[in-house]
Amino acid sequence: MKPLRLCVLGNSHVATLKTGWEKAAGALEGVEAAFAGCIGAGMASFDIVDGRLGPREPEAAAFFRDISDTGDFIDPAEFDAFLLVGMRLVAEPLIQNYAAFATPSTHNHDTAPHFVSDGCMADAFWSALEQSSMLHVARTVRRVTDKPVFTAWQAFLSEGLMDIEWRRQRYQPILANKDQPFVHDMLAEMDRRLVAEGYRPLHQPKSTISKGIMTKAAYSRGSVRFRKELIHEHREEDVFHMNADFGAACWKAWARDIQAPAQVAA
Repeated sequence: MKPLRLCVLGNSHVATLKTGWEKAAGALEGVEAAFAGCIGAGMASFDIVDGRLGPREPEAAAFFRDISDTGDFIDPAEFDAFLLVGMRLVAEPLIQNYAAFATPSTHNHDTAPHFVSDGCMADAFWSALEQSSMLHVARTVRRVTDKPVFTAWQAFLSEGLMDIEWRRQRYQPILANKDQPFVHDMLAEMDRRLVAEGYRPLHQPKSTISKGIMTKAAYSRGSVRFRKELIHEHREEDVFHMNADFGAACWKAWARDIQAPAQVAA
């Protein structure tokens, strides 16, 4: 059977999947992956350029070409599926607003200064995601192909955030009120909206999650920067990026979903 050619696109979180690829050896039999992307806001200028996919901003374009496994912008015809990772597809906008807004489904009615509907919170969350590079890139890819496009949510922040006072204060109300199910319900609603646009959402494995809305600290230690040589580690207090073990866990958890298009084609 012809291998499924998977294009992995994103921001700095691509490093997690790239370093985890070898660790997940054998999990994605019949899949060949090529990795590309930009750091920071580099993917904000992602576009269709002479029939290929890449950033228009010159510095981002140079980085993309240098780090891409293809050595250039992406020819969509060369791939059978696309996996988009990171790029602010993350629960943080919802978590940031939790303390200020209660809904019929939350348990913060006595402390939140504002009361709104669950639908209002969902719409506000979706509005934030629509401003992300993830939705911009996904919609750009969809303009040039009808092949499967997977949208992988960023990992929840590492539980190491509890050692950072201002982050701990942001998360503590949800933990105290046991409102993690509300967060997951909102994520499920975002998934429904992503599916309605033709995308296939992917989430981190449940085994990597701590207290419902954080990632176990072991998966953030030793994460590396997205560079040509994946050897430079993030600072110790980084709670956003995950390591190769996390990447491998994702590949193993997502294998069946990613392999499905190839099985259908066969």
